[in-house]
Amino acid sequence: MHTNISNDNRSYLVLCGTAEYLAGNDWLWVARFLRIVVAITGVTLCTILLRIQGKYLAFHPNARILLFCHHIWAILQSLSQLTIQLFDLARFSPVHKDPCQYLVTTFVSLFIRGPASLTYHGQYWSLATFTVERCVATFYYRTYEHWNRTILAKILFLLQVIFAVIGLMNVLIGLDLSQLKPMTSISSEKNSSRISNYTTSMAVVEAFALGAFCGLLYFNKRKKAQLCESTLTEKYQIDENIRAISLMVPLVVTHFCCFMPGLVFFPIYMKIDPNLDPRSYSIFVEIFNCAPFYPMLFPVVLVWRHKMLRDNLRRAMGINNKTSTSVSLRTDGRNEEQVQHFAVLKELWQ
Repeated sequence: MHTNISNDNRSYLVLCGTAEYLAGNDWLWVARFLRIVVAITGVTLCTILLRIQGKYLAFHPNARILLFCHHIWAILQSLSQLTIQLFDLARFSPVHKDPCQYLVTTFVSLFIRGPASLTYHGQYWSLATFTVERCVATFYYRTYEHWNRTILAKILFLLQVIFAVIGLMNVLIGLDLSQLKPMTSISSEKNSSRISNYTTSMAVVEAFALGAFCGLLYFNKRKKAQLCESTLTEKYQIDENIRAISLMVPLVVTHFCCFMPGLVFFPIYMKIDPNLDPRSYSIFVEIFNCAPFYPMLFPVVLVWRHKMLRDNLRRAMGINNKTSTSVSLRTDGRNEEQVQHFAVLKELWQ
């Protein structure tokens, strides 16, 4: 009994020493401030993108809904990451004589880290469900344009939420909510194996999404070259598939580059250190967890790749007001939205 108490005290003191290390590590402080800036920038850029995209998203209603959901997941991801960093900033800022005062319970960590884990999984399944929608649009291109109902998008969004919740619950099973931790984490020795297996499966989903989008783009371009005697609706649907997939491919590549390092190296780290030593694990997370950069990068990629978004951004900033006024005062009966619509069609048929 005395030996068990001594071991418990020793483990407790180790946790306190680790918390003191995390509070005083200069590199971790730099990383915290960097993550805060990245999160705020991500929320700002995603909000601006939602504001300026306007009629640019002239896709099928199912595609519009899923892309909008992807935007929302990205914003929620940045907000949850901002919450984590601000909490750690407030927790480690005071100087405590007793470093054990830095410790937090798993219950507190769940409230701080749980939303981030939920949005993290939602981001993965967002692209996966968009892949399913584009597959349906590709293989039913003759009739998909007439599918006015958005039931497919609603079902796919519901699946996003369900799988995201399943991913979070997979982490929470068997979690000791009273356990003290030096860092806000819901990972532990008990669930590390499950998290590792789930992360590996998500890496497969991520690779599948990238390969599927590239394959669908190739298939639709080849299909367009083979169309001879087809209805205007069929040709339009093929063109919409190409345009929607071309829009998403840069996003998928950016998503792959931001999320895949963590998906690959996290299971490897779990095999090397299943006990998740907080000192090395904190450094590992800051190096290989590039996912928080995605909400900041994907609006930049979209605006960089698509001229119409750049034009909308310039108009929102008050640039090219003369051009905007001249467009709105056309004498041929077409307003600005109609001009943008025909500009999209012109881009399609070039």
